[in-house]
Amino acid sequence: MKATQWPRLMLVALFVSGLLLSTSVGFSGCGGGGGSSTTPDPDPGPGPDPDPDPDPDPPPPDPGDTPTATNHRIEVGPGFTDVSPHQLVRTSGNVLYVVIPTCFSYFPNCGDNALRVYRGREAGTPSRFDEKEAGKAPGGLIGSNAIGIDGSDRIHVLWNDGGGNVRYALFDTKTDSWGDAELVDTNDWTDFRQGDEGTALSLDASGAPHAVWTFRGSDGRLHLRYANRTGGSWHQRRDVDDVVDCDPPSDGCNTWHPTTAFMADGTFLLAWQNGTSNGYSQDGTIRVRRRSPGGEWADSVKIDDKAQSSLDNGPSMIVTSNGVIHVTFCDRGNKIRYWYDDGRGFRGDRQPPNQVTHNPSLGPDRDGGVFIYGHGTPDGDISGHGDDMYFFHKEKGAASWGPWTVYAKGAIDSSVSTRWSQFFHFHPEQIDIGYWADAYPNIAFVGVN
Repeated sequence: MKATQWPRLMLVALFVSGLLLSTSVGFSGCGGGGGSSTTPDPDPGPGPDPDPDPDPDPPPPDPGDTPTATNHRIEVGPGFTDVSPHQLVRTSGNVLYVVIPTCFSYFPNCGDNALRVYRGREAGTPSRFDEKEAGKAPGGLIGSNAIGIDGSDRIHVLWNDGGGNVRYALFDTKTDSWGDAELVDTNDWTDFRQGDEGTALSLDASGAPHAVWTFRGSDGRLHLRYANRTGGSWHQRRDVDDVVDCDPPSDGCNTWHPTTAFMADGTFLLAWQNGTSNGYSQDGTIRVRRRSPGGEWADSVKIDDKAQSSLDNGPSMIVTSNGVIHVTFCDRGNKIRYWYDDGRGFRGDRQPPNQVTHNPSLGPDRDGGVFIYGHGTPDGDISGHGDDMYFFHKEKGAASWGPWTVYAKGAIDSSVSTRWSQFFHFHPEQIDIGYWADAYPNIAFVGVN
């Protein structure tokens, strides 16, 4: 995900919005740190039977009935996406919105960036995106953001900033305007880097946001805190990383990358990564915790696998219509790992083919199956950049995965943000993902099926 090395320097040329750009850049790990400025090229999209040798002209059929045109490279504008939070939503009128921070240079951080809202120009598959109310875009060194949409087509936005704060605001898609920002918490975390996914947000069936964010505790370590918002204020604040267990044990073990989801019955799910550092400390674990519809928290469950501890890892989590919980992440060799809970506890007996990538991301198909997205095999060691974006597809109930299939070509960061939510997931016939070209300043794109 993020830059851990600069293997080589090269000169590339790039068409972006009709402009020919030429720049000298270095490759990076997934999600940051210098990178190629090669614009990703469109390629055929996910299909119900992914073809290991796809023919881009014409594209193969999409999974399910195709309701709209397929385009795997629609330029959004300046910004970057990430995996653990969801950052794309559609309105009830089928208009796609993307809310992401900008990033001008990777190290030590993204600079004086802003949180931008982009609206698709047309319903369905947009031809382009327009930024909305840029004059009120939140600033102050944005770290990570997560969003959800409610039944009134209002986007709920949670983010952390360089002042050591966690903030929340509403964006009304009917007027394309920001509401006033609220201070949710002072989290005392200011040394984050691009890719330190520190916020997560999911809306319940009533449209109330449930948030989890990273904070630095009195012990100097990173932890997770939860709250929900009703009646115009935040309630039931609670520290929720009940077990912080690096493997092997570490006195400096931290909690990273919260991701959240609801089940159909209102059970709230939280998954996270434990690890000493965000720089390949090789001691990661993944835990999942549940909050009942009545508000009772169960003990977290450890997934019986060895996870990578780095910026280049999630986890990513979604719940399909049959009630199965799906989680993906990288192991310590950066190979994709997939675990699911179909009511019998988490199982790891349906692994995809061995594939090294960074920060794999789960997204839905139209029929209850799932995709895992990621970039190509890293160049050099496992922290290096890998060209092109690929996917695995597993149909609902299937025991095996389709092949690692090209989604888009070019120097693409694998930090894919997928559009999914249990409630208010308007127009599930549309399959939408966000990603960004591995270059600085970052330029974001979406793919629509």
